Amino acid sequence: MLKRLSTFVFHPRMIGVYLKDSFLKVISIVSFFFIITMIPYLFQMKEYIVLDESYTNQIINLVELNNLDLKMENSVLSGDKSIIELEELRICFFTENNVTDNKIVFEYYEDHYYVKYANIRVASSDYSKMHDFDIDQIDDSFNQKEAFRNLFSNVYESVSFYTIPYYLFVVLGTQLLIYVLIILMAFFVNRTANPILPKKIVLKVAIYSITVCLVLDLIQGLYGIYGLSYISYVLPMIYTRMSLKCIVKVKK
Repeated sequence: MLKRLSTFVFHPRMIGVYLKDSFLKVISIVSFFFIITMIPYLFQMKEYIVLDESYTNQIINLVELNNLDLKMENSVLSGDKSIIELEELRICFFTENNVTDNKIVFEYYEDHYYVKYANIRVASSDYSKMHDFDIDQIDDSFNQKEAFRNLFSNVYESVSFYTIPYYLFVVLGTQLLIYVLIILMAFFVNRTANPILPKKIVLKVAIYSITVCLVLDLIQGLYGIYGLSYISYVLPMIYTRMSLKCIVKVKK
C-alpha cells in the first residue's frame, strides 16, 4: 500500500503499472485513502458536540445587551420574554418559536426546556442538573458565568445524537462530491491524451490520480496549512495526463 501511495503521489508517470487492477480494487484503495484523509476533519466534529467558550460568550453578550433579567434558583428559571438569534441557533425564553427553518431552537420555560429542529421537538428535560445563577452577578463571579454557560452547553449536548450525524453527512458528503467532480474533470480533460487507450483505462488513471489531492488535504487537515486544497484540485488533471502520456501500449 505504501508503494502504491508513493507512486500515486511522487511518480505519476508510473500509475499505469496498476492498470490491471479491477474497478472494485481501484475504488477500494482510493476509498481507504479517503477515510484516512477525513480523520482530522472528523475530529473537528467536537465543535458541534459542545458549544465552545466563544459561542457562549456571544450569547452572554447578547443577553446583557438586551438587559434581560434571567435567574435560576432551585431548578426554576425566571426572567423576561425574549428571543436571541444566532447564526445556527435560536434561543427563546418563555416564548414559543414560531419560525420554521433549519436552526436548532432552545425554548426555555420556568421548569423545563425544549429543543427543536425544523420546528420538531427532539429533546426536553427539566433543570434538575443545572446550577443556580443570576445574570446580574455574572461579571463578578466565575461560578455564576459557568452556571449560565451550562444552561446552553448541557442542553446542546443533549441533542448531539441528532447534530453529529447531520454534520458528519455534510462534511463527508461535501468532500466526496468534490473528489468525484475532480475525477470526472480529470477524465474528460484527458480522455484524448492517449487515443489508443480505452476510456475505462483513462478513468482508472483519473481515479488513482485523486490520491495526491487526498494527501494534500490530509496535510492541510493535520497542520492547518490552508490553501493546499486549491493546488490539490488541479494536480489530478496534471497527473492523469502525465500518466497517460507514458502508457505506450495496452495488451488486451
